[in-house]
Amino acid sequence: MMNFNKSVTLGLTCGFLLLIALSLHLLYNSPSLGIALEWDLASGEHKVASSKPWSRLKAGDSITGVGGLRVGFLHLQTDNIYIRTRDELLSWFDAKREIFEKLSQPHVSLLVLRDGQEREILVSPRKAGFSFLSNLVFIHLIAGIVVFLIGIIVFNKIGRRKQGLVFLVMSCLIMLIFITNATSLMSEIVYEPTCFKLFNIVNIFSLPLGSAALFHLTLLLPRKRRFLERFPALALLFYGICILIVASLRIPVINALTAILCALSVASVICGFLVEKRPLEKQQMKWVLAGFLFGLGPWVLINAIPMLVIGERLTNDTVSAGFVVFIPLFMAFAIWKYRLMDIDTLFEGTFAYVTTILLLSVVDFGFLGLLNNHFSASQVIPGVFLPLLLVVSLYVVVRDRIRLFVRKVFRRIVLPEADVIASFSRRAKGLAPDGILEALADAVQEAFHIKELRVARRGDTGEDVLKLFHGRTDVVNLWEEPQFSDFFPQRFFVALVMTGGTGAEAVFLLGGLPGRRFYSRRDLAVLKALLAQATAFHENALLYDENFRQRNARLIEEQRHADEKEAIFKDLHDGIGGISANIHLLAELALNSSSPADMKKALSTISGLSQEGISEINTFLQSLDSEDATYETLTAELQHTGNSMLVPHRIDFRLERSGNPGGDARPGRLFSLNVTRIYKEALTNVIKHAKARSVVVRVDFSVGFFTLSIRDDGTGLSEGMTKGQGRGIDNMKKRAKNIGGVLSISAGKGACVELRVPLSCPEAGRALQNGNAAAVS
Repeated sequence: MMNFNKSVTLGLTCGFLLLIALSLHLLYNSPSLGIALEWDLASGEHKVASSKPWSRLKAGDSITGVGGLRVGFLHLQTDNIYIRTRDELLSWFDAKREIFEKLSQPHVSLLVLRDGQEREILVSPRKAGFSFLSNLVFIHLIAGIVVFLIGIIVFNKIGRRKQGLVFLVMSCLIMLIFITNATSLMSEIVYEPTCFKLFNIVNIFSLPLGSAALFHLTLLLPRKRRFLERFPALALLFYGICILIVASLRIPVINALTAILCALSVASVICGFLVEKRPLEKQQMKWVLAGFLFGLGPWVLINAIPMLVIGERLTNDTVSAGFVVFIPLFMAFAIWKYRLMDIDTLFEGTFAYVTTILLLSVVDFGFLGLLNNHFSASQVIPGVFLPLLLVVSLYVVVRDRIRLFVRKVFRRIVLPEADVIASFSRRAKGLAPDGILEALADAVQEAFHIKELRVARRGDTGEDVLKLFHGRTDVVNLWEEPQFSDFFPQRFFVALVMTGGTGAEAVFLLGGLPGRRFYSRRDLAVLKALLAQATAFHENALLYDENFRQRNARLIEEQRHADEKEAIFKDLHDGIGGISANIHLLAELALNSSSPADMKKALSTISGLSQEGISEINTFLQSLDSEDATYETLTAELQHTGNSMLVPHRIDFRLERSGNPGGDARPGRLFSLNVTRIYKEALTNVIKHAKARSVVVRVDFSVGFFTLSIRDDGTGLSEGMTKGQGRGIDNMKKRAKNIGGVLSISAGKGACVELRVPLSCPEAGRALQNGNAAAVS
């Protein structure tokens, strides 16, 4: 079923072709004497300005009578602009009917004043044929066709929206002004009286009503004025008043109304230009104002101002009125360049329509000439309606054929949205996030053949662009908002903003399209769907990468726990296993010993080993509980261990802490076990060998390192001891290395053992260990 837009387009096109066909028929069959007339104001007579070779009249002749009828000003006048009153208008119609009847005879006698003498000349009127095409007024016919085509094209783009209907009405009324005026002025003297009367009444009505529609349209540009939104009935009241004034046929009032409406239209456009702040709308109104300047300016300068000053025109309105076509032309340019009335692409898809109209008009011309050679002028129906029926019947077929041909030649194949998305999906399948961004850029370029495309993404030099689009999503028309139109070059029109969990992930800046500048609604809809698909792909890729990272981290953590577990059990085997073996051997010796002293010594050693074994088991159990331990609990355990080991031996003990590990950092099992063993080994050496009276332990978390130092005031260490010879020092350094740290021993007044381990970078600890494996001062 045909939609509203197509129905209106087809109906108006048929009416337009009928009007053109009727005008051409009337002009083709109008009587001609082979002369051009002009009114001589001084003598009050119609004089021959020029004549054709076959005419019996000469330039300078004054026609005073036609077929026994005395002629005056109204009989030979063809332009209604000179009609002053309603009565004069009706008299003009009657005079034209009389003249037509006289000139329709095969032969007619003319009273001609030549060289001061009145004489009677018998003439034979002819059909005008296509001689009217040489008349300068033919430009009005061309202007009417152009205005009608612009109106139809604009209406097809925006449909029954308020602006579209008003623009269509305005275009049709201006077209009627041009066509009816051209038909009257291109006839030599007169054409069929009924049509002459109808065309001139339509012309008189269309002039003020067209101006009213033009003023109404300016109130809707670039957007509807607020008072029209609040009081929509004002528009109907306005048109009602205009129709009543025109229906009165009071010519001076109608002329005054037309002038007022034109002035109000100009004022409305100037107001819209000055009030509008957005750059795109300001550019739109600038071009609309330019259209009024070029459309009305020539007429104002040539005729309006002279009429106010000297009371008459400098010339007729033939040329100056033709400039009115610039008003819709400049509006069309504002649509094409700056999306006036929110129309995306004005001429896309209209080439076939315009070409069809032009071709069928040529067909109409041809059949008109052919049929009029075989039918008399009185047979209007065959001369007009047969060509019209033919061109209307061919309209749909010819238009569709031309559309297919144009699309094939210029490769204007419109890709369906589903195909664009499917093409992108094939590209993006299995890609990483950055690859998906590149696939989106390729898909957009393939679908639209954009002149320039730029991508700004997170992590590169496009951070400033991403900040500009903070909080924005989807497709952004850059020229519709000042903050974007001022920031980006004019060659960029649309931005695709891809968002993620932390804001804009990437922004695609799209340049112009081939053959046009702005993107149509269909283009924007395809881009929006494509962006949504790409965003889903990108989010899935990010989620996959995050899951993969977490899985790897989990595997690394599980491997670390397994390594810790293996190291702990190996340590348990070496520690508890060795102690148990020693206890077993000493027990065997005690059982086999016959000396009470040897037996007592063995049992004493077994007791000490048992205590050491209990300590090893406690240390092991503490390392197992260290899954949820913190550095605070580790420090507290060091405090408890120091007190329990040193105080019974009358050694003063003090633990000092500084710094903060920060964040949620926690020591691992292996870390806690090795730190505790190194600490206990150092304290055991102090108890057994240092003869110290006090020990100071410092725990520091500064500059990303865990530092544990044990300083005593004892006898110090020999050079061999500081180099790791004996007393478990070598074993302590191996434990430090196992957790990525460095153990250093210094001697002086007492001894100092220092363990230094990176808090959050085991690799740094290993590098430190490799570079300072022998760092003992």
